[in-house]
Amino acid sequence: MDIIKHEEPKGLSVPCRALTEEMMNTQIAHLTHTLEVMLAVKDNKENEKKIRWLFDEIKRSAWGLSVSQIIEGFKLYVDGKLSYNGSLLEPMSGYLDTILFKKVVQAYKEHKGPQIDTKQVVLDIYHRWVQTKDVGLKNGPIVFDYLYDNGLLPKRGSDAKVDRVYEKRMTGAKGLLMAPIFDKCAWMEREDLADTPKYREIKQELQKIKNGDHPDINKVFKTNVVKGFFEKLQRPLTDII
Repeated sequence: MDIIKHEEPKGLSVPCRALTEEMMNTQIAHLTHTLEVMLAVKDNKENEKKIRWLFDEIKRSAWGLSVSQIIEGFKLYVDGKLSYNGSLLEPMSGYLDTILFKKVVQAYKEHKGPQIDTKQVVLDIYHRWVQTKDVGLKNGPIVFDYLYDNGLLPKRGSDAKVDRVYEKRMTGAKGLLMAPIFDKCAWMEREDLADTPKYREIKQELQKIKNGDHPDINKVFKTNVVKGFFEKLQRPLTDII
């Protein structure tokens, strides 16, 4: 019997960390419904509260897994095929809370480990871009690395023109990061706050960007390269990879 009585959302194979907030909320709602049916969780106020807690717990302990993997993990749990701390994780009907969820996730990771389909992740991010024209800062590096490693983006050092384009993108990334910090510095100076620890902290961050040491530079750089790549595509990415 099919336990899912409603339409499945798209992108269930995408790791939660690569989802937009809206997609994640939709998928978690689908997951909680599926688990309620699978575990025969009764519809009462106490369990409703536990399900709400589950939303946050997924973000804490299953960020690298996809919803389809979490469901697979619970299927293994129901079948009595998961162990936790060296002992069988005995299935319990009608029960679900954050402690059980964390145990099942950990046991699943040890049993099988997350098998991420990077190509599918990239395609899902591309489909999101087609709809919203937004790649997402956390998603840009995922797509960039895949395209770069598979020869769809030119390699650094392969051509002087390529290097100039990459350098221009890197300069643009620094500029995007520096602009709001310049504005904040200017505001603090106008408010006579230039001698505060916060102002000095902001100036240090600005210097890190100038030096190329800021951790977000590569994220912005890769995301901008990916956006440029998507904009210049003559055919859908699904026809290329």
